[in-house]
Amino acid sequence: MRVALFFLASSLAASSVAATSLVSGCSSKSNGAVADAGGDECAPIDSACGQPCQEGNSLGIGKFCNHAVDCEGTPTPTLCATLGDSHEHFCTAMCSPEDAGPDAPFTTNCGENATCQCQGSQCGCFPTSCF
Repeated sequence: MRVALFFLASSLAASSVAATSLVSGCSSKSNGAVADAGGDECAPIDSACGQPCQEGNSLGIGKFCNHAVDCEGTPTPTLCATLGDSHEHFCTAMCSPEDAGPDAPFTTNCGENATCQCQGSQCGCFPTSCF
């Protein structure tokens, strides 16, 4: 389990607007289609999780990102994991464990190919391809 994801979830819960204001540089947004591995846009990078041109699931969890703005427009409000760990390149969201019940403060469903991972009371959606 990666501690950076949980640091990200807890630190951005109260300051997601401030984190977005820290964004600078190029966007990793592509045309939304997965290009072949031969193109520069989709060339693999040194990343613990997340590679260029990965689209993520239907909620946007697991979509490749370099900056917070790269996660804008996903079906679920997401944040780029690079805010907590520069080697994590995927969109994530805060979540509550499945057994949290009907009064859970965050979604209990991270969508297909993703799971809610917790450390103590801090939880975030994590792509299953990264385990």
